[in-house]
Amino acid sequence: GMAENAQAEKATPVKSIILVAHRGGKPDNTEEAIKHAIEVGVTAVEMDLRLTADRKLVLSHDPSLPRRKFFPNASPEERIVIAKTSSDELSSLRYSEEIDGTKFTDLRIPFFEDMMLKYLPLVNFDLHIADETPPDLVFGLLDKHNAWSRVIIHSGDLETLKKARNASPQASLLWPLGMLGRSQEAGKYGVPLPLEEQKKDFECAAEKLAAIGGGIICVKVLSPELLDLCHKRGILVMPSVYEVEDGAAEEWLILNVDAVLGNSPENMRQGVERLFG
Repeated sequence: GMAENAQAEKATPVKSIILVAHRGGKPDNTEEAIKHAIEVGVTAVEMDLRLTADRKLVLSHDPSLPRRKFFPNASPEERIVIAKTSSDELSSLRYSEEIDGTKFTDLRIPFFEDMMLKYLPLVNFDLHIADETPPDLVFGLLDKHNAWSRVIIHSGDLETLKKARNASPQASLLWPLGMLGRSQEAGKYGVPLPLEEQKKDFECAAEKLAAIGGGIICVKVLSPELLDLCHKRGILVMPSVYEVEDGAAEEWLILNVDAVLGNSPENMRQGVERLFG
């Protein structure tokens, strides 16, 4: 599986925990973030795939970007819609970003195939296929570059995960379930449900994923009991820790999770080394 491949090719991380840099790290969905995550030594970099007007795949979390990000004089309402913009136009765009006091300049929107050719030999890719991105286009590129063993197919749509499993028995599948075990009511991710209801939620999800050959679920609520329930059904569990304090990754690691998704490659790596190094 993915964890063993990563172990065999590169002796990171200590203990075979899959460390995934959310959106590649910072600045998100950029080549700079991917390079940095590789230097730190994560198992995989997550990237969000979107389609251009001429059917090329680029990395971007949002379907449209504020025009002012690239042209400071543009009005705040103007957006560049990726699906309506050609790859030539997108490849000419440049922007700068300051993160935690570090200024990044000359950033560009990366093309997925370029990133594959440059970095897939060095790190696994967690490919978050946006709802309107055609999975077959992604799978075609994975066939073309014989890359199935180095990627995780990441989609909230079980049908897309099924298609990936049919396209390649090697496919590692990741099903993001941020609301699992939570009620929809309060705020973006709600509040945790009573434990019995959480267990029902987790059982149902684990069985659905097991029915298509297993994989990883990405969750925001977890306990030793819920983890055990997934492991008994052969399902791997990855808490997403990017919304909480980075130190919290360690609380999850102690539970013996299979993977962690976080914004800071360094903090995840240090957490693993402190606990298992």
